[in-house]
Amino acid sequence: MNRKTILPLFIIITIILCSILPFSNAVDANISSKSFFLRNIICIKGIDEVPLLFVSTSNGSLFAIKKGNEIRKISLNKYGNIRKMDYIKTSKLLVAGTSNGYLLFIDPYMLKVVDAVKIFDGEIYLLDATNNGRYVVFAARKSITVSGRKVTAETLIVYDLEKRVVTFLRDWNSNDKLAKVFKLQISSDDKYLVVETLDSFCEFCEILDAKTEIYELETMDKIYSKSLGLAVSMDIWDSLKVISIRRWLRAGSYITEVHLILVSNGKVEEKELTFNFNSKIVKFVGANKFALFLVNSVNNRIGYLYSLSGQKLKDIKGDNIAVVSSYNNSIILTSSSRIYCYDYSMRLLWSAFIENAETGTPIFANCYASGEYAYVAFSNRIVIFTRKLKYLLTIALTDTDNKPIQKATVLIINDKGSKVAEGQTDQYGYFNTYLKNGIYKILLSAYGYTNKTFEIELKKDVILHFSLEKVDIIKPVNEIFVKILNEKGENIEAWLTISDLEGELLYKVLVPSSGLKLSLADGRYNFTAWAEKYYTISKIVELPGASNEVTLLLKLKKYNLTICIVNATMDYANIRVLNLEDYTELFKQINSSERCVMFTNIPTGLYKIKISSGGFYNETIKVRLDKDQNCSIALEKIVQATGEHKVLNVDDIISIFSKKFYVLKIDNKIKSFKARSISGENIDTNSFKGKVIILDFFYTQCEGCKYVIPYLKYIKDKYGNQVEIFSITVSPADTPDVLSTYAQEHNITWAILCDDEGLYQLYNITIFPTILIIDVNGTLVYKIEGSKLEIEQSKERLISFAVRALTIVNQYPDYLLLAVGILLLSSSIFMQYRLIFSLKEKAY
Repeated sequence: MNRKTILPLFIIITIILCSILPFSNAVDANISSKSFFLRNIICIKGIDEVPLLFVSTSNGSLFAIKKGNEIRKISLNKYGNIRKMDYIKTSKLLVAGTSNGYLLFIDPYMLKVVDAVKIFDGEIYLLDATNNGRYVVFAARKSITVSGRKVTAETLIVYDLEKRVVTFLRDWNSNDKLAKVFKLQISSDDKYLVVETLDSFCEFCEILDAKTEIYELETMDKIYSKSLGLAVSMDIWDSLKVISIRRWLRAGSYITEVHLILVSNGKVEEKELTFNFNSKIVKFVGANKFALFLVNSVNNRIGYLYSLSGQKLKDIKGDNIAVVSSYNNSIILTSSSRIYCYDYSMRLLWSAFIENAETGTPIFANCYASGEYAYVAFSNRIVIFTRKLKYLLTIALTDTDNKPIQKATVLIINDKGSKVAEGQTDQYGYFNTYLKNGIYKILLSAYGYTNKTFEIELKKDVILHFSLEKVDIIKPVNEIFVKILNEKGENIEAWLTISDLEGELLYKVLVPSSGLKLSLADGRYNFTAWAEKYYTISKIVELPGASNEVTLLLKLKKYNLTICIVNATMDYANIRVLNLEDYTELFKQINSSERCVMFTNIPTGLYKIKISSGGFYNETIKVRLDKDQNCSIALEKIVQATGEHKVLNVDDIISIFSKKFYVLKIDNKIKSFKARSISGENIDTNSFKGKVIILDFFYTQCEGCKYVIPYLKYIKDKYGNQVEIFSITVSPADTPDVLSTYAQEHNITWAILCDDEGLYQLYNITIFPTILIIDVNGTLVYKIEGSKLEIEQSKERLISFAVRALTIVNQYPDYLLLAVGILLLSSSIFMQYRLIFSLKEKAY
């Protein structure tokens, strides 16, 4: 081959290599892939704790792909297809919203639906859950008729997963009207909810009028609301930064408007940036940077990296991107042919080609199972990538003469103090295990050799050579199993130290609830265990023993709580002690001969103490119990202006109501009952013996019920703690949020309860409002029904309606209109007076 032929051939080869090498270097060779064909994929959720990927399809099926290769189908029966899913780490459950309005709770280990709640008569299409497992927020929609037009109305709902109640509901009928929800996301610290909404049924208004709103999730107080227009893309970061982009057409080309919202210490700052290019996706890249990705690449650039001040930091190059996702301090970019993973400096960490790449566009892509697996989903196909994340650690153990030590115990602990591997060397002195990259402590012990501890940083497959010195006096080695129990005999996680009797520390390790294997030579050792809320315990263990199992029993810290009432003489006092951590309650009653009561052996924690007694104001205090404590409490006596206590006469209360309401005399002894307040506290009427109790049965949409409130306020102001007032809603639509708003609007200072037990049926209540008066002896003495004022106003509205109807008929003397008007008028008069007479019959 001559020189003229070699030179062109060399140039051609060089060009080919230059074009291929950059991509070859970026592709991770330790990645394999497998495709699954599933029709009409709706949504996907990967689980970090287990190698599971859940895939929902439009035919109502849910598939679980395990370890990237095994697929199983979960039956959803009547629930409909799953539209959105999220995983709750604390409860280890997958929560999903369906097209039939169900919240499903799916166990990813058992692969079955363990609970289902029908929560809405329509489709749940957006969903996010808090990391602490307290709340799930979702948007649902159904068809309604507004002004004679059928529209799709959307509802924003917050559901308390602990109490299993709706704590917030906003829809078209709310004071703060809601028509559509476009986006919703909870901040990673569970403090804030960010939503994008519209408050009108206008087809084109969303482009300009869509609102970005921020709620404090615990209280659902709105701290930000502004009409920014519908965002093309939105992302949030921690607590709290919100970034969104909108595209506007200017002089024949698109510009990108970036809107930043920064929340700090309750204060909100805003910033706007404008860029002269057309972008489609925005993502936070760490706390102080964001990336914009273009609709179409320009000169191989697919996007740009910026600081929050708008300074460009880097060009991002690659293929046209369809999906951008965040995962564990990395950014996942996906095109139709390739998946990339970048760090927060936009340095490429790994990438992989999609085999048999489709002409279609990916709709979902991300990682799961701690990054060991990744996926790219098209409408009818999903590709699972398996990455090698664990490295082979080989330990070769010899003595000082370079001879292998067999049956040596190897214990490997991570940087958090947890055991990650344990075993023995083989006949050649080798021990093998696979571990993720990280820092580890290796504890080596062998029969007839000194124990040694080493620390390593694992970054790749590695063989480590260690040697142990022989000891002069060879003691037999004992394999023991250590477990730590509480008083109930349950295994618990606790710290353990083992030292010899001379005080030399041999082990300090966190013993998992499953127990821990250790190796110790013959001898006597001091085992010490401790855990939060438990007493520290030490135990001398002699090896060898009768058993190879060492059990340590930790006792929960318990204290005595003494409560004394120091300045009051009463017939009785009810004392309740509520544990504010697990909501268990202790109760005791003392009589007139007692001043103090002791609660013994109470577990450490935060408690609320509530004392009630007839004729005295209730007293409530909080106590953190971390030692034996004495609490002295003074009860204030209820007195009139003269300074002398007088039992309230029920007839005085009735005289307030009788002029405006229908009063019915009753004399029935009733049982005490319990009901749930809007704050979740259980109210027991038995705690209010010796007081007059007023029960107001109502619902928030009842107009007549509002006329009662001023009278209840007057009674509360006049008689103070001599009377206990409870307003009890009978409507399931009255959520705690609706009731809180109602209480604020009408300045209600007494407790509002939810009628979970059907009390209104028990007391045969059919008219609202209805008020029950219970005297100090627990006897139902009066029943007050209906409002005379409401009926008088109804009469006035009826007459006004009749006048307007006759005026219309005179102006438009059409016989058909006249006939319809007379018919409606006659029907209205008949129904109205039927109502009035029925009220009077019930009253008298």
